[in-house]
Parts: sequence; C-alpha cells; structure tokens
Amino acid sequence: MEKIQVFSLLLLYVLLWHVASGAVAAANPIDPTDTYVIDIAEFAIKEYNKKSVTNLDFEYVIHGSKELGVKTVDYRLVIAAKEWDTRKYCDVHVVEKLPNYSPRDLLTFKFIEEVPQPPVPTPVTGQRINSMEHLEVSCSKLSQKRS
Repeated sequence: MEKIQVFSLLLLYVLLWHVASGAVAAANPIDPTDTYVIDIAEFAIKEYNKKSVTNLDFEYVIHGSKELGVKTVDYRLVIAAKEWDTRKYCDVHVVEKLPNYSPRDLLTFKFIEEVPQPPVPTPVTGQRINSMEHLEVSCSKLSQKRS
C-alpha cells in the first residue's frame, strides 16, 4: 500500500512539473484574416525595421500557428511584406507574455525563398499532416482496395 502512495505522489509531482514547464501546449492554426493576428504580424515588421536598415511594408499573413503556454502565447507566422517593389516572404516568431499579453517580443525573423504550405487536416481524425504524406497514404489505400 505504501508503494502505491509513493508511486502516486511521484506521478503527481511529474505531471505538475510537466504542466508548470509549459510542455503541454499545442499549436493551433490561426485565421490569417483575424485582426489580432494581423496586428502581431505588423508588430513583427515594425520591430524588424527598427533593428535593421530595411524598410519593409506589411502586406498580409499567409498562414501560421498559435501556441498557448502557461505564461506565454507563441505566434509563428509566415507573412508577405514589400521592400520597394519586391515582395518578400518572412517566417516570424512573436511571443506575448500572459496574463495581459504585453509586452510582445520578436524572437525570430527570417526571410524565406518559398512559401511553405500549411499542413492539410485529415478528414477522419482532424490531425494535421504534411500534404505529401496525405497523398502517399491515400494512394497506398487506393492500391490496396484494387488488389
């Protein structure tokens, strides 16, 4: 009986530590037209312009995700911006601190050559997977049915 109590306490301690560390957060896709998400993307552009010699103008959000942690909200966005007449694509990571979502920090800002496509949700489980994997799985299931 004593072993069960010790094990239960140890398990409870591990679970609480896991929750407190913020490791239970899961990324969720964002709506690129949401005004709050657009505000985050504009913040990233303004911060980048302050720290560099460029003058980027925000255009639009392509896609991204939002991850709610214990003390922060992480936004990972792919955005389009213009520098003069050239469109550039940027991969940004902005963090907001809870509980009042302030201040914001721009953690990373990278230019990317190609715009990565967002993962495609599977119709059965709702999980998000790479679209190429989805195609391969669908083709293999189709070939199995024909056999």
